[in-house]
Amino acid sequence: MGRSRAPVAETSTVAQPSTAQLAALADNEGQGESDRHKSNRERLVDLEAQLTRLDEKVTKASTHEQRIAMLEATLTQLVESVTELQDNTKEAVHHLKEQTIELFARSLYVISLDSRSLPICEVAPRDGFAWLARFVQ
Repeated sequence: MGRSRAPVAETSTVAQPSTAQLAALADNEGQGESDRHKSNRERLVDLEAQLTRLDEKVTKASTHEQRIAMLEATLTQLVESVTELQDNTKEAVHHLKEQTIELFARSLYVISLDSRSLPICEVAPRDGFAWLARFVQ
């Protein structure tokens, strides 16, 4: 009979890292962690700077909104003042027209008395000198 062969166990040898290699690996991880911390700190500083800039922009925007509100209020007051002045001016013009008509009528009457002639027109016409108003406008 033949010899039977027993299965040969395969053995593989995996190289185990040495202590020096493990220490170097730990240092690299530590260095990587340190680099990450440094990177995170730099990023945090950048984010804080961005936040500061955004705060400044918000403050400026708020200030601009307040200025706009003040300008709108001032503009509203100015429009009201202009409207009031227009009304006052219309009243003054109307009053001046009436006085002009009255003075014109009196001057006609005085002229008629001085010339000792008949009046040129009625001193107080029935229409209240409305006919004269079209010449004064």
